[in-house]
Amino acid sequence: MMQSFKLNKAEEEALYKKSIALNVELIKTGELPMTESKIMHEILKQTLIMGELELTRNGEIRVLSNTKN
Repeated sequence: MMQSFKLNKAEEEALYKKSIALNVELIKTGELPMTESKIMHEILKQTLIMGELELTRNGEIRVLSNTKN
């Protein structure tokens, strides 16, 4: 099983920007900020565990997220 995953530069930058925006909102609501690692785990949970993946006619992967807890 894969234990690590390397992001490319564009993905790193996108994750950094999203983490800043999410943490600003969390702090505004009195919540604790989340690490980038925890954010990635939540994304993976909502897509791979709770969501669905399907293959389009063009051979592209489409993620259908299900955010029900």
